[in-house]
Amino acid sequence: MADKDLNFSDSEDEDEQQINEEIQSIVIHLKKVKGNKYGTYLTGIPPSDGKSVKDVLDELKKEFVKKNSTGCSIKESKNDASSPYLPIGYYLFLQGSHDDKLLEFLNDKGYSDIILKS
Repeated sequence: MADKDLNFSDSEDEDEQQINEEIQSIVIHLKKVKGNKYGTYLTGIPPSDGKSVKDVLDELKKEFVKKNSTGCSIKESKNDASSPYLPIGYYLFLQGSHDDKLLEFLNDKGYSDIILKS
């Protein structure tokens, strides 16, 4: 029996790399939550200056709410099939469509490479 060269497509590797980049990136998701109401989700914020992700999100939340007068909460995503766009860990949930304001706010705070999804 002769050895055969096996050629595999790189597409699975590329898809996995794209998913890993999105998990490691800051992502703003705009999703319809109920009826005609929308929710804005912020995921992927890294810890900084010895602060946990939850503490960093809490600081961002306080400043964003003060400037934009919106309902906002910090939530924790667990392994849940009903929200596949949310990675496991803490995220920020804002009531309403605030994707553009949040993007501008994060850019002003020095965050870059933000992915905006709707």
